[in-house]
Amino acid sequence: MSFKPIKYTAITGATSGIGLATAQGLVKSGHFVFLLGRNKDRLNELVKEFPEGSTQGVWMDLAQLNSVKQAAQEIISSAPHLDHLILNAGGIFERFQETSDGFEWSFQINHLSHFLLTQLLLPSLLASEHPRVISVSSEAHRLGKLNPNDLELRSDYGAWKQYGQTKLMNILFTKMLHSQYNPQGLSAFALHPGVVRSGFASNNSGWMKYFGWMPFLKTPEQGAETSLYLAKDPAVFVLSGQYFKNKQVAKPSEEALNERNAQIIWTKSMELLQSRGYLVG
Repeated sequence: MSFKPIKYTAITGATSGIGLATAQGLVKSGHFVFLLGRNKDRLNELVKEFPEGSTQGVWMDLAQLNSVKQAAQEIISSAPHLDHLILNAGGIFERFQETSDGFEWSFQINHLSHFLLTQLLLPSLLASEHPRVISVSSEAHRLGKLNPNDLELRSDYGAWKQYGQTKLMNILFTKMLHSQYNPQGLSAFALHPGVVRSGFASNNSGWMKYFGWMPFLKTPEQGAETSLYLAKDPAVFVLSGQYFKNKQVAKPSEEALNERNAQIIWTKSMELLQSRGYLVG
C-alpha cells in the first residue's frame, strides 16, 4: 500500500540526533518528511530506513546560501504545499571563522540560512491550511545579548557568547514571524529541547568536543518531544509566538521579549540577504 501523507514537513539537521528522532516520530504520524542535510551519502541511506515513499532527502549545507536556495526550490517543486518547517540544525564554533559566503559560522548556520529558507518557503507554507514554523532554540539564549552593530561578534568573539546570541535570534525571529504572518494563519514557535546526547559541539577541540556525549544528557528521542508536540498537537496554534520548554510555555529572557530587538534582527537579516540577491526588496 502506498504512503499517503496527511502533512508535508521539512526538517533541517534531519540526519542525526533530535532532527532524526523528530522525523521518525512524524513519519509514524503520517507526515511526509523532507530530510534536509549536508551529507549526501547519509541522506541516501537514511531514506531507505523509512517506509517507502514517506521521505525525501534534500541536500542543503547551511554554510552555503546558494544551497539553501536550491533546497527550497526542490521542496517547492516536490509537494503541493508545506505544512510544517522545523528549523532544527545548529552548532557552536570555538573560534571565529567565516563561511564561503563571508559570514561568521554560528550567525549563518544558526540564524541567517534558516531565515532565508523560511522566507523562500513562505508561499508554500501559506498555501497550507494551518502552517507552522518551529525553531529549535536553547536555554543558552539567556547568555545572549543582541549587539545590533556586531551580529557576528567580529570585535569580541566567544563561542558560547555567540551561540547564545544566535539562539536569542531564533526566538526573536519566531516573534516576528508570529507578528507578520499569524494573521494569515501561520503559527510560529521556539523551543528548548533540553541538553541532548547528540554529538553537539563534537566539531570542536578540547572538552567541548565531548560535551554532547556526556552520559547524563537526554536521549535524542527525549529531546525531540517538544518539537513533536508543537508539530502534532491540533490546538497549540493558539499559543503561536511563544517559547516552549518540556512541552510547556516558558518565559524567555528579557532580551528575547524586546520588540525592538526582534525588529532589528528581522530588518538586518532581510537587508543582508537582499544585498546578496537571495531575497527581493
